[in-house]
Amino acid sequence: MDPLADLLIASRHGDNMIISHAHRYLFIEVPQTASSALATELVECYEGRRILLKHSDYSEFLRHATSKMKTYRVLATVRNPLDIVVSKFVKARDDHKKLYAEGGAQNAPWGFRFRPEARERAFISKHGPDFERFVRHFYSHVYNNRACLLPPSATVLRYENLDNDFSAWLREMGISVVRPIPRKNQTTGRERGFNDWYSGDLRQHALKVFGPYMRKWGYEFPTDWAEPSVSALTEAWFGIDSAARRFYMKNIHYGWVMPTAQRRTIDAPQEK
Repeated sequence: MDPLADLLIASRHGDNMIISHAHRYLFIEVPQTASSALATELVECYEGRRILLKHSDYSEFLRHATSKMKTYRVLATVRNPLDIVVSKFVKARDDHKKLYAEGGAQNAPWGFRFRPEARERAFISKHGPDFERFVRHFYSHVYNNRACLLPPSATVLRYENLDNDFSAWLREMGISVVRPIPRKNQTTGRERGFNDWYSGDLRQHALKVFGPYMRKWGYEFPTDWAEPSVSALTEAWFGIDSAARRFYMKNIHYGWVMPTAQRRTIDAPQEK
């Protein structure tokens, strides 16, 4: 039996992982990076299988993987955080999934009432659709996300060039391309590019908050912005935040919290 059988997830939704024994890869989802669309594509076209619970990270995979599984190629996606923030603002402003009542989340399904989207929607309902105020409130500190939990050996595809990057990865893996990736959950209501949302002092704020992440993943600020200058202190905070997240996930979340939780199981395919 597959040693990950006790952690195979029955749900077809959520940010988890995709594994393929046939092609020997592991895909780790990073939210807001088209990872759901790519995960579905890997399951439907490239012999992938969903494993582990929502928001699992690589350290959790290593707890259960065989020595052979640990050699699988790791794949993930990233996206320009300046674009992520605009999409999150527009989705909150327009109540993208039509879940939240005006002014709050009291009429939303129970599981959605405590999500970040509920807080963002409530903030916009209270203060109006003010993008700069939204950014300064929700992104007041150095930005980071689950990409910091990826192993150094991971192949990371960019959202902005996803189809080309994915096709190149497939060729490298010796896998034939089946089709272009169908997109899911695309943000509507964006009448302009993300650069046009940032102006004046907000650009200076964005340089400080998003600078370390942009540098980490090879993104550049728009050419008409001021020359980015990230202080050593800001870079240090980014490094501390990344290390803290990795420590928490490995030693606390999966070392103590999750072992006490009940996990659903399903039958697993044989490892080949």
